[in-house]
Amino acid sequence: MRGGGTKGAYESGALKAIINKFKPIEYQYDVVSGVSIGAVNSVMLAIHPKGKEREALGELENIWRTHQVQDLYRNWPKYGILGGFFNDAIFDSTPLKNFANDTLHGRPFIRKFTYESVDLNTGRVVNFDEKTTSAQQIQSVLASASIPGFFSPQHLQNMVLADGGVFENLNLGPAIVKCREQGAPDQKIIVDILLCFDQPVKIQQWTYEEAKYKSVSELNMRKKEIKDAYYYLEDIERVLRGFPDINVRYILEPSQKLPSKYIPIFSSLEDTIFQIELGEKDMEALIESGKKSNNKHIEKMLETRNYI
Repeated sequence: MRGGGTKGAYESGALKAIINKFKPIEYQYDVVSGVSIGAVNSVMLAIHPKGKEREALGELENIWRTHQVQDLYRNWPKYGILGGFFNDAIFDSTPLKNFANDTLHGRPFIRKFTYESVDLNTGRVVNFDEKTTSAQQIQSVLASASIPGFFSPQHLQNMVLADGGVFENLNLGPAIVKCREQGAPDQKIIVDILLCFDQPVKIQQWTYEEAKYKSVSELNMRKKEIKDAYYYLEDIERVLRGFPDINVRYILEPSQKLPSKYIPIFSSLEDTIFQIELGEKDMEALIESGKKSNNKHIEKMLETRNYI
């Protein structure tokens, strides 16, 4: 599951559709992975054994539906939001740590699980998995979602760990390696990828005549459109190029623009519920379409293996 701040609610809705549409054997994932909020979502599957996916999803959806993200952080006690000038983050994430302890304490990872952070000391990517010790479990998960500037990095074993999205927002590679470790050849590995982009990724097609008569401002907007699309599609391209023999079942993106705020960790409960329901609706539509992706650029990559 991809990182994307509060838009991770969309992923929980997509999971709900998969579980409701398929037989248990078709959604009992051997390995789960995620970055940032995708790691937080994946945790709920990781702490439940195979066969308990509905229970895992029920707990995850309940969290999204009953907790506003703003409940999980606060302004610094003394200076409010200005406390960011005197600390290593704008917000105090103590409420999030308390919530993580209440939710995860005493619940080890049962399923194969991989997630990552970035060590701000060295700039290196640090991968964690289900073998992470109970003493480091909660802190390492929090690290994967510690957006630099907004939340304080986590200090662990002389590392200063921040959001895995600093490096990439999709960590499928380590998950494939986990599958291989179970003895599965790439040809038998089946993958679902859930994306929580801000909006559908697309590059509008211009005719020669249209492109020839655009203004400077229109061309600058066009540049941003193309650059943003390649930025988002690059994660997918890296996966398909690096693992050409895996079986991609679904790659889902939002079918419409998701509610967003200027600060990506702000969200209303109404927005969150909308995203859950859209994720469920989009995944149901994709399953019924018979396609592998609801993004035409990704679908073309899957069909032709011609990359960006």
